[in-house]
Amino acid sequence: MSRALKKILGLLLSLAIVLSALMSVSVFAEIGDVTGGEERLDAYGHSLVLRSEVSATCKNQGYKIFYCETCNQEYFFDYTPMVDHTPSDWIIDVNPTQQAAGHKYIECTVCKTVLSEEVIPQLTSEHLAGDINRDGKVNNKDLTRLFQYLSDWEVEVDEAVLDVNGDGKINNKDLTRLFQYLSDWDVVIYGAPENTGDQGGTGGKIDGNGTIYLPEVP
Repeated sequence: MSRALKKILGLLLSLAIVLSALMSVSVFAEIGDVTGGEERLDAYGHSLVLRSEVSATCKNQGYKIFYCETCNQEYFFDYTPMVDHTPSDWIIDVNPTQQAAGHKYIECTVCKTVLSEEVIPQLTSEHLAGDINRDGKVNNKDLTRLFQYLSDWEVEVDEAVLDVNGDGKINNKDLTRLFQYLSDWDVVIYGAPENTGDQGGTGGKIDGNGTIYLPEVP
């Protein structure tokens, strides 16, 4: 075998070894199996510089991107696990009517995955006194909903029953009156029937015209 041929074969063998090493490094980096990446890659003659870092989300892992100035390639290391979803506020996509129920849901603000959903009860033609959220019951949920409304939250309410104490105004006195009513004080709430059934509290006295007579809330 001539000296020139031996030289060519030697160069080809060296090139094959280098290519094999580079491919091995790329595979390690691509699947994220390399830890302490700089030392391992430096063993193959790479000169690594941290280029950027991608934070983990609820859709993808986080990772660091290193750039090799020698081979002009990027490598990915130091993967971090995905994080929890970021819930939105309630989103109403179907408003309830007197003919059909509505629908609302909570989604992740990042990936839009639906995290929770609820049916909004169908509206009735009657207005139940104290039923601020129109779920057919008068309970602490209505007290919370009235507080949210008075705090300028964007919440659903039955506007016909917001004036709980019947003074023609909607303010903290109505919140106080509803709290007293739910605590079984001897008070009445606007529009409450004389027989309150499962509502709790004491019903109001209504005259023939449907007017309810109430004491002023202190």
